[in-house]
Amino acid sequence: MKNENIKKNKGMIYPMIVLMVFIFVVFIIVLQNFNVQNRRTSYRDVMRRQALYVAEAGMQHALLKLKVLQTDCFDALMNSQLKNPRFNFGQDLNKDGKIDSGDIDDNPRSSTYNPGPIYITISEDEKEAMLKDPQYSGNPEAGDLFGDLNIFIRDFISDIKFDAEKEVMVTSEDKITFKYGYEALSVKILGEKWDPSNNKGYISAEFIIEGYAYDKNDQKVTDTLRRTYKIEKSF
Repeated sequence: MKNENIKKNKGMIYPMIVLMVFIFVVFIIVLQNFNVQNRRTSYRDVMRRQALYVAEAGMQHALLKLKVLQTDCFDALMNSQLKNPRFNFGQDLNKDGKIDSGDIDDNPRSSTYNPGPIYITISEDEKEAMLKDPQYSGNPEAGDLFGDLNIFIRDFISDIKFDAEKEVMVTSEDKITFKYGYEALSVKILGEKWDPSNNKGYISAEFIIEGYAYDKNDQKVTDTLRRTYKIEKSF
């Protein structure tokens, strides 16, 4: 009787050992897959952070250009809206009897009301058609600027871009080539204001900058910054 019980117990041990080995192998496989996925997620997160840092550099580039070339940006924006940046509604005669352009005064109740540049096009219908047609003016909700009218503002931001490659040593013997860059998608003037307390004018500008980096598989990883700045007016 004892011998039969011993044989039964021995017969049950082998399947249990096989089952435990199987469970252990499955656990190791799942753990390895988890580690691989975790490394991939961490790697992509690192690449996105690198793209974000590059976008920050592009943001400073755009901000510097707007500070230095405010008039150029204003002219480009006006032309993109079918307006003549060199002509104002408000006009008066100087001592020589010649017409001078008045200062911009956007208060409709003011006696010197002058909303700013006049539209270039003579025909009202043509103006409205071009401004409403996405083919000309682009989609204002889109991050990137497109359409025929936006060629002027696109030209202004065309050099706010950067592409670079750098070799980085991973170990004492191995190295990889790190490719990265940034590009301005949009620069918009949101408004302007005169502060009488310090007798200075300010403009509000919105920047949209895309930074990118390429991973080890040469896949492009991007991150986009949208930021608004208040800048002292110089034009």
